[in-house]
Amino acid sequence: MTVNLKIEIKNIFEQFKKKHFLVIGDIMLDKYIIGNVDRISPEAPVPIVRITDKFWRVGGAANVAKNIISLGAKSTLIGVVGNDTPGKELISTLGKSKSINSRVIIDKKRKTTVKCRVLSQDQQLLRYDEENKVNLSDKILEKIKKEIKNIKHTIDGIIIQDYGKGLISENLLHCIKQFSMKKSIPIYVDPKKDLFKSYSESRLFKPNKNEFNHFANEDLDFKSRVIDFCKENDFQILLVTLGKKGMSLFFDNQFINFPAKVKRVHDVSGAGDTVISVFALFDLVGLSPKISALFSNIAASLVCEEVGVIPVRKSSLEKKIKELL
Repeated sequence: MTVNLKIEIKNIFEQFKKKHFLVIGDIMLDKYIIGNVDRISPEAPVPIVRITDKFWRVGGAANVAKNIISLGAKSTLIGVVGNDTPGKELISTLGKSKSINSRVIIDKKRKTTVKCRVLSQDQQLLRYDEENKVNLSDKILEKIKKEIKNIKHTIDGIIIQDYGKGLISENLLHCIKQFSMKKSIPIYVDPKKDLFKSYSESRLFKPNKNEFNHFANEDLDFKSRVIDFCKENDFQILLVTLGKKGMSLFFDNQFINFPAKVKRVHDVSGAGDTVISVFALFDLVGLSPKISALFSNIAASLVCEEVGVIPVRKSSLEKKIKELL
């Protein structure tokens, strides 16, 4: 690290205020049930949870948008929810933020995705999901494409957050790419394996290890697979997240491993949302892929030390970066 970077880090964070991201992807509600366990059920070999707290947070692409604004930038969020209570909660929460331009569409035939986690003593005991993973109807798809085409304000970067819930399709990607090329806007992708081959020429492609291994050449070692895959698909930057082992970065013929920096993992939920948000912001203001990945790795460690899906705090990230420099 250079002394100049240490001096400039505050100014770099200040530059975020001038940036505006378009975030497109699956929106969901993350619910949490917290309780104590002191006995096993006599009805089945399962723990009995005595509930002490319940709360919920916005997740998926909405959490990406929250990370973006938490660091001082602005975000336009496009996604779909159902005409149900979770959907209304999501729209209400997003509507309270002045820095998120929420363009969420209600699909009356769709159920809002809800992930519910049951925890005790910082350990996840159970997760159950309520969702509808079918592709969007033509009517809803056209509404989303119209929202994209009608954006008049300046967009500096696009983040696609695909959780495989049916929003992202070849058709929609074509529309996003046209918008990107017309305005020369970089695209940052957090993919699901179904559309891996459709994201070529993205600025950043950020799969997790399981998703990456699904398509990578199994006959090669991991480093060779990363290099081969990146060149094959014409990604400018490939960042593979490895869970507790950190992440691996490949760009400009450079391969770099970043060990995880988390002291104690409480909850990994939403860490991938934080990684792509932080990387995209630092990349957009001109930092190198190596430094952007390093800072996103630090940010992921911070959110993993918290319970529940939360955006990284600007003050916490700035402090950690300054300590490192």
